[in-house]
Amino acid sequence: MRIRDACTNDLPHLASIEREAASRFLAVPDLTGMTAIDLLGSLPHEQLVQAQQNGTLWVAADGENLVGFLAATLFPDELYVLEIDVLPSHGRRGLGKKLLGAALSGAAGKGLDRVVLRTFQNVPWNAPFYRRFGFRDLSEKSLSDALRDVIKKETEDGLKPDLRATLYFPCRPGLSP
Repeated sequence: MRIRDACTNDLPHLASIEREAASRFLAVPDLTGMTAIDLLGSLPHEQLVQAQQNGTLWVAADGENLVGFLAATLFPDELYVLEIDVLPSHGRRGLGKKLLGAALSGAAGKGLDRVVLRTFQNVPWNAPFYRRFGFRDLSEKSLSDALRDVIKKETEDGLKPDLRATLYFPCRPGLSP
């Protein structure tokens, strides 16, 4: 299995990976506040196209088959992870860590200060996973305007803020939030 930059031909396959990976959340509705209907959605195709064009979309491939991806967007001075998904059949093989590693390398290569994301606080494969990887909680005072907009949009879309965490990983050693 390998991690690589996504190409245009990969884009049509990502929504099905996202939906299949999201099915795991059905087992923990009390930790997410989400219903099965909430989980049917996927990132808009235009957002994936933009990420691919910006060099912020990476895929995990098992031979010719795509089994995961990480999509991100560029904010001033930071890379915001929109989505990271791995097919459950390929889980627990380190692909999520490898995808995160590609994003961190990509962010550092673009001269960005940090990688940031929003995730579920208590879902084991969400915030606890990222914290084991080295992500840290980002304080309210350290939120960029772009992240504040993300939180506002999540709340408007029905995600419960108390179930969510904002995490960051510095791209340069010694960089504080």
